[in-house]
Amino acid sequence: MPSIRANPNLRRQIYLALVGKVEGQLREIFSKRNEEFGLTQSDIARKLDVHRSVIQRRLKGETNMTLETVADMAWAVGACIDVDIFDPKERTDRNDYLRDATTTAWTGGGVTPSLSQSSRAESRIVSMGSFAG
Repeated sequence: MPSIRANPNLRRQIYLALVGKVEGQLREIFSKRNEEFGLTQSDIARKLDVHRSVIQRRLKGETNMTLETVADMAWAVGACIDVDIFDPKERTDRNDYLRDATTTAWTGGGVTPSLSQSSRAESRIVSMGSFAG
């Protein structure tokens, strides 16, 4: 089975696309909660028992957050997370440059992967309605 290591640039692109989506969506939901309820970085920091500067760095994309940290941040702003990993060949509803590049990387050299799930990751943080501070 081909390795994503065969194309390290693609590997990095997939990582950066995922990180960018997660960080952008965290900033978006924080901004929304700030406007709706006056939620501040200090409020999140207190809820997570960390310093406000930690929250600031996370929201600015200055840290490499673990999945646990992303989940904590979503919880602290009253949001949920939905992750969708799928085979790009099975999803024609998206015109995604990574989908095309990933498919090429996996099918290069006449090898076709048999993936039940996928090679593109997408993360959506979905609002739960109201923030319970």
